[in-house]
Amino acid sequence: MSPLICTQKVYDSGYLALTINGRGYTASYSQSSTTSSVASALKAAITADSSSAVTATLSGTSIILTSKTTGAGTNFSYAFDAETYDSSHFSGGSFSGTPSSGSLTGGADVQNTTLYDSGTITVTINSHSAPYSWGQSSTAQTIATGLAAAIVSGSDGTLQTASSGSTVTVSSVQTGSSTNWPISISSTFDTADFTSASFGLVGAGLSGGKNATSAAVYDSGSVTITVNGTPATTSYSQNDTATTIASKLASTIGNCSSSFPASATSSGGTVSLVSCQQGGQVNYSLSSSSSYDTADFATASFVPSGSGGSMTGGTNASGTPIYDQGSVTLTVNGVPGTNCQLWPKLRSCVDCFRACCRL
Repeated sequence: MSPLICTQKVYDSGYLALTINGRGYTASYSQSSTTSSVASALKAAITADSSSAVTATLSGTSIILTSKTTGAGTNFSYAFDAETYDSSHFSGGSFSGTPSSGSLTGGADVQNTTLYDSGTITVTINSHSAPYSWGQSSTAQTIATGLAAAIVSGSDGTLQTASSGSTVTVSSVQTGSSTNWPISISSTFDTADFTSASFGLVGAGLSGGKNATSAAVYDSGSVTITVNGTPATTSYSQNDTATTIASKLASTIGNCSSSFPASATSSGGTVSLVSCQQGGQVNYSLSSSSSYDTADFATASFVPSGSGGSMTGGTNASGTPIYDQGSVTLTVNGVPGTNCQLWPKLRSCVDCFRACCRL
């Protein structure tokens, strides 16, 4: 006959302790405890400690610890310790943590790494897109130069550009009001490290294109002759010719009756000048100029040209005096002669002298 053996269930009770950076947290367990309930109790103990160096979250039966501060010094140490209250029946605690000890990882000091923005600016005109990429060494000026080239390259010959500093000027090769094309601009940048693009672009659509009109445009302006720093100017317009302009200039200058230092006459389209004074000092400086309608004409319709940079021909008198000489023929009663002896009807030299004197 076998002996009767009586059995009895014994339930462990105790606690699981977790030490983090020198601060301890415990969770008691007993008959009804589970791994999840013990983990939850430890998490709650850590969260309740406002001085804890870490925060705790649960993922199933795992406790995730994250340091509240940053840097390599936040890789805090931790260790689990399980104790039983019934050492007569159990050799150790029924719950434990794995790994039993270690340190947090991933904490790192700030690195002095310089980040450079990069991106692309795209300009679209008349359905032609011109992208230009920029980066670390780019400036507003280099981007403007690059965009100017990209716009021309992508326009199929319909656009021409010029860049000055950070400005790009765009003009149409074609004509007409239909070439007043709008301009759209888009850009990208490093959104992971920057809140806005380092470079932006503002643009307005093309303007000024006009359809051709049949209205005639006539040049108008003025022609000026300057002698010895004194100008004489006359205007010209639709019906003027070189001859009428020369005539008006000569009339304006006059015949030494004004402050102008020379008199003038005109012949065809030529104005001839003669100084009002004599001597070598009157070889005055001479120049001419004209103005015109620069908005509608590339050059003036009338462009004067002088005979040289100064007047010529004025000379000072020489030191040797020159005297005039000649003869005068007198006529008395219709008979020419040079002395009174030619008139026999006169009675004496006295009468001759008197007759000559009367003449």
